[in-house]
Amino acid sequence: MITLGMLRKVDPEVTTYLTDEELEAIRKSFYDFGQLMFDDWQEQKISSKNPVGLLSIATKEGTL
Repeated sequence: MITLGMLRKVDPEVTTYLTDEELEAIRKSFYDFGQLMFDDWQEQKISSKNPVGLLSIATKEGTL
């Protein structure tokens, strides 16, 4: 986890003027962006957002 202190060290001239709540919002944005990038990578890697890949629908006669 990125601490608020670590965020303040990134650019001290700017972050000095930010409140803890504003830094928490920035940190959340970083995590949301990271999750978006991971989801995109995963989808490209296996061509599906489902972690086990594409699933087929089973019927009594077999799969579709």
